[in-house]
Amino acid sequence: MTEVDYVVYPMSLNYSGVVNLQELYNLIRVWFSEKGFFAMEKESEGSEEESGDNFSTKFQASKKVEEYTKYVIELSIKAKSLKETSEQYSYRGEFEVSVESYLEKDYEDRYENRPLLKIFKGFFEKFVEKSRFNRYENELKDSTNALYNEVKAFFNISKL
Repeated sequence: MTEVDYVVYPMSLNYSGVVNLQELYNLIRVWFSEKGFFAMEKESEGSEEESGDNFSTKFQASKKVEEYTKYVIELSIKAKSLKETSEQYSYRGEFEVSVESYLEKDYEDRYENRPLLKIFKGFFEKFVEKSRFNRYENELKDSTNALYNEVKAFFNISKL
């Protein structure tokens, strides 16, 4: 079973106003691509109500760091009370964007069926390779904060 070490717990930002959804999607996809992440839209759902349309979507991006460790960043967008504007792909409404990240270790389950190796791997990571994993956590935290600040800049909200 994949081991997960959370690096950045969900950080959320809220915005109320007009958003061009195509530009927001492009910003997210281009950012992941430029940083070497493989991004997929994992969930997407929508509904119609009297107050306007609602939708939510979740992106999951991963980047292999080494043979059995990878970075994962999840970004979710929830929108409520969406109303179309005169501009194409632009909607007025309430938006919530959430970003979180974690390290996935042994994502191919190489050590899961070998209990003794799994114990030794745990000791090795904790005591011998601690500085390497601290570096991985810092790199992932920096990347997550950079994405968060890009999205904040898109919404024209001040940076962290």
